[in-house]
Amino acid sequence: KKRLKDMGDKKKLSLEDPWEFDTSPTQNVTPQANSPPAQPKEEFHPQFTQED
Repeated sequence: KKRLKDMGDKKKLSLEDPWEFDTSPTQNVTPQANSPPAQPKEEFHPQFTQED
């Protein structure tokens, strides 16, 4: 029962604050901030422009 509650809380956190929900936010922020012009950014750029 306790585990289910924890999972639900984590899900809520991930939706509200994905960084806080992550166990290692620094690890997620470091690679993204270190290589912004990587594949993810390039793929997002054209997609975002077309959608916009």
